[in-house]
Amino acid sequence: MRYNERELLSLARQPAEKAAEVLMRVPKKGSVLKKRLVKLVVNFLFYFRTDEAEPIGALLLEHCRITKEEENVFSISFIEEPERKYCFECDSEEQCQEWIEALKRARTPWSSTGSLKKPASSWQHASNKPHAWAELALATGSPCRVKPELPQEEQQPFHTVVTN
Repeated sequence: MRYNERELLSLARQPAEKAAEVLMRVPKKGSVLKKRLVKLVVNFLFYFRTDEAEPIGALLLEHCRITKEEENVFSISFIEEPERKYCFECDSEEQCQEWIEALKRARTPWSSTGSLKKPASSWQHASNKPHAWAELALATGSPCRVKPELPQEEQQPFHTVVTN
């Protein structure tokens, strides 16, 4: 699987459709809620330490379920691994509902055209485990492999990953 870390980081710096500091729990054993800045850009949810400018992770909002949990809490899980659940606790029920609606709209940006078909491209943002590469892309310093022959019209920010 290939990704372009530079483009992913550039995307994280774009103006957010929605951003807020919330409490977040990642799906690690014994994980605790931690305050994180979360930022929704296109169909990625980036998360940052509150005192840092670069994201520590990102979730590609494809093949995911966004679920209302308890009061002020929602979760994101992925169809391939439903037991891996990212939980977010908001300041209010209203903020929680706004996040759920924004995330559901962002999860399939091409569906607003009236078609649920993905754009025809070899550079689609798809993988067997969509959330894993995004976290890997931001957590590792491994070199990126870029396809130079990508046509200009396909160089949209959310077309950064190719699967073999």
